[in-house]
Amino acid sequence: MKYDLIIVGGGAAGLYAGAQLATYCDRESKEKKIDPKNIVIIDSSPELGKKLLLTGAGQCNLTQAGSIKNFISHYGEKGSKIRSLLYAHNNSDTMQFFESLGLRLFEREDGKVFPQSLSAKEVRNVLLARCKKNIEIQTNIKLIDIKVLAENTGFELSLEKENKQIVMQTRFLLLSCGGASYPKTGSDGSIFPILKKMGLSIVKLKPALVPFFVDNYPFKEISGIAIEAVHIKKVGEKMAKKPFEPLLFTHDSFSGPAALHFSRYLDQGDKISFDYLPACKEEELLTEVQTKALGNNKQVASFFSQLPVLKEAGIPKRFVEVICQRSSIDPKTKISAVSGKKLRALVHLFKSDVFRVSRTKAWQLAMITAGGVSLEELDLKSLSSKKYPSLFFAGEILDIDGDSGGYNLQFAFSSAKKATESIIASWEK
Repeated sequence: MKYDLIIVGGGAAGLYAGAQLATYCDRESKEKKIDPKNIVIIDSSPELGKKLLLTGAGQCNLTQAGSIKNFISHYGEKGSKIRSLLYAHNNSDTMQFFESLGLRLFEREDGKVFPQSLSAKEVRNVLLARCKKNIEIQTNIKLIDIKVLAENTGFELSLEKENKQIVMQTRFLLLSCGGASYPKTGSDGSIFPILKKMGLSIVKLKPALVPFFVDNYPFKEISGIAIEAVHIKKVGEKMAKKPFEPLLFTHDSFSGPAALHFSRYLDQGDKISFDYLPACKEEELLTEVQTKALGNNKQVASFFSQLPVLKEAGIPKRFVEVICQRSSIDPKTKISAVSGKKLRALVHLFKSDVFRVSRTKAWQLAMITAGGVSLEELDLKSLSSKKYPSLFFAGEILDIDGDSGGYNLQFAFSSAKKATESIIASWEK
């Protein structure tokens, strides 16, 4: 079977690319060289968009409202590299496209954009319906290998379907098959050994947007409690310029936005420091504690819980009790009876609580993949491979991972749009 374009992967990026191409083919005149009948989307799963159905706890947080300028910092150090990509097809463009497909959207108070139905299935279905109008779709078909045709004129794909070997050839190839997170949805990372064999550089894959474990985790008894504004950094590193975010204590690990967003930077054995009161300086807090503790008969836990800086930060008393115990202080001891040395140690723990990372949770629980096809391999103006100009990429397969809140889907949509525009431009030369 021969095609002009094969899209491998029918997730968010693949479906968006297919819907964009289908819309383009309908809109443009018949004189255009693109025939949608020569385009196929293939996926290893029995249905497309399985991971998309899980996003936003099934409600599908599509993107964020507001200025696209505010997106860049949410992709870590690589945000600046994809600035022009995000600007070219921004959050407003994404919302307009979905609305053109009949999907009604709404913006929450926190800026997150959802379908009005709060149904990820509806999002998947409108994209799928648009693709199906004039683009072929094949499911339960697994990619085994990619061979480059003579003189870089295209690609030959070795595939397997129902235990049968299939070969497809294509002039253009768009890989949008995801990373390695949620492997049960089909994005199992099997594409990366194939790409390595083709000589492409792959940045080490790591689970991201995932809770992580530390040695001697002490917060089991306060599972479910959260602190609203926490800063995490690696020991020895300067405090990064990033917003303070909520930290959730589970029965065995750290979770919540602060932990999930930091997980992309972690490796086993890393030492990390938590600042539970990032809005105040340690010496200022210590001075206030020492001054107010003189002659005070309040219990330590009650005393700290009622300090203005802790009350403003929403620090719960149960958390304070755990911190006291870890400082070898009975939470019920009178604050005036605690030695200056122990008070200093207690205050320090609020500002710099150090742990050793033992591991992150498994790929099965990771929302996104850190790592992937190196951006150095690409012409970022087209998202094509420098080595193979007819090979394009979109979405999570690339070495880009964003914060939760619609940023990863926006990158999937922006990169899919850029790839389709580039394919169209190359196609019509």
